[in-house]
Amino acid sequence: MAKGISLKDACKLVGIGYSTAVRHLSHDPDYLEAIRRARLTRATTQNHSFKP
Repeated sequence: MAKGISLKDACKLVGIGYSTAVRHLSHDPDYLEAIRRARLTRATTQNHSFKP
């Protein structure tokens, strides 16, 4: 996800169902934090390529 793919696409890549991932997000704070970090990494990486 840090590379810019969606949660649904990431689920397909690792072979788990989207609903399984969402369930883990709601019950596992470490999993939720990993998703947050991946999204933050993606956002900061994309911003570094921006040149005003």
